[in-house]
Amino acid sequence: MYDKVLTYTPSDVTLIICDFVVTGMISASLQWSSPPFKLIRGCRGINTRVASRDLSAVMTLELLQTTVTNEVLFQLLYQDRRNQSARLDVTLKDTSGDTILYTDSAYISAFPDMRYSDGFDNRVWKIEMLNVRDGQISSNDKGGLDIFGEGGLAGRISSSIF
Repeated sequence: MYDKVLTYTPSDVTLIICDFVVTGMISASLQWSSPPFKLIRGCRGINTRVASRDLSAVMTLELLQTTVTNEVLFQLLYQDRRNQSARLDVTLKDTSGDTILYTDSAYISAFPDMRYSDGFDNRVWKIEMLNVRDGQISSNDKGGLDIFGEGGLAGRISSSIF
């Protein structure tokens, strides 16, 4: 049984793009382009799965309209459009736990929609990650769980469902 109470603090989430620490971040989300496995239906009801090697993803980054990060991202996109050679290093990490994702092959895929009103509006940027090269997805428990250790989850996984 796991009896720790874990907490989450948005300020512990850091996004670094080419050594620039993003400021004014409202949210960051990551959507994988492909599932890790594909089901292959076989004859006679025998199915299997095939692993996908596709580790591409799309990061959606919502920023305050007032943050200097908008200017940095615009300049990166502008230079990439001029030279068509940008490969951005992007690191997303949650320092309250062990979650970290890294790519060295990302690019900004679109200009953000812009709106001006009598309040604050946000800018939403899309960053395409061609290949997430390293990292792990974890909880906010430093050191994580030992699922393969004594009494861990792996000891309770059945090799057959029947």
